[in-house]
Amino acid sequence: MSKLVSSLRTKSENYHMVIHALSGVTVAYFILSMFPYADRLELVIYGILGSLLPDVDHFIYYFFYGKNSQYAQIAKYFLLKKQLKNWIKFVKANHKFNTGIYSHNFLSLFLSLWLSWYFGLQRIHPVFAVFALSWSVHYLFDIFEDLLFFKRLNPNWYLKFNSVNPNLNLLNLKLPSLPISFPPGRSKTKTNVPKE
Repeated sequence: MSKLVSSLRTKSENYHMVIHALSGVTVAYFILSMFPYADRLELVIYGILGSLLPDVDHFIYYFFYGKNSQYAQIAKYFLLKKQLKNWIKFVKANHKFNTGIYSHNFLSLFLSLWLSWYFGLQRIHPVFAVFALSWSVHYLFDIFEDLLFFKRLNPNWYLKFNSVNPNLNLLNLKLPSLPISFPPGRSKTKTNVPKE
């Protein structure tokens, strides 16, 4: 069983965004079965958008409400230095430990599920239905990942943002050396980030 879990973790970490996008396509075809007259391409596009939208909050976190966190500073450093390979590596290895993302909580999940029901099951509008259901499936997959990686949910799902993450004890957090200090202004030591 541990080989299966290990394999699922690896695939989830390596294909996280692809899985989100494919889940949006799957939702689009599901909604198409309820609205056979709907435009298939339009539903697929909105399914992918709905499944990726919640992760836009990560960028808002980096540059606004979480900008002083160590995680955000490292992510911003790679983005601003155009070191996309390092950013991708860092995010793949560490995004599950970030408990400060406001959009990833049960209230957002319930809102998106309610909108899915309202627009889909009430047969009001297929585009809104696929968008909202894809948004919901995004959160459900992230919850599945928490359980897969940590066997429990991160505190952000319970509206406990930036709390001490009990999951940090379970996996090693892979932080690169950076030419900036953490917390800001407290350390004089500077190291270099490896080149791409």
